[in-house]
Amino acid sequence: MTATASPTITPAHESTACRSAGCPGRPSASRDGWCQRHHGLVRATGVEAWTGAVPRPPRTAAVAERLAAYTVVSPAGCYLWTGGVTSAGYGIVAAPEFGLRWVLVHRLAYELARGPIPEGLVIDHLCRQTTCLRVEHLEPVTVGENTRRGVAARRAEREAIAVAA
Repeated sequence: MTATASPTITPAHESTACRSAGCPGRPSASRDGWCQRHHGLVRATGVEAWTGAVPRPPRTAAVAERLAAYTVVSPAGCYLWTGGVTSAGYGIVAAPEFGLRWVLVHRLAYELARGPIPEGLVIDHLCRQTTCLRVEHLEPVTVGENTRRGVAARRAEREAIAVAA
């Protein structure tokens, strides 16, 4: 009887590469073996089929080019931002055209496509996905309307969970 070597199994958090095939990103235990970018995609969409390295354009690239490079299309049709996010989950980018200050990407995408946001209004995500920057999913509304829509969406989600349970 010959001894066969069993394959070495490395836990995801001890691996030196992201779980996504072909991605050289560095994983961590807190991200369950995903690099920061792919972890954000999986968390935002629930889809674990994202593969390959996510392109990273230079910081000197035009803002529209950077927005396109850091965006992927979700199965639901949202254009999801895969770059940096705020603690509230909104995409942010340093925009050279804006003096390298941090800008919320959904506001930037809206302004690039439709022009300035009217005074006193905020941008509401109709899809309720805070990392989405698809202009068709964005609408300028008052703060009060944005709050009402958010509360209604959370209430509907809780009710759906209660019915399913």
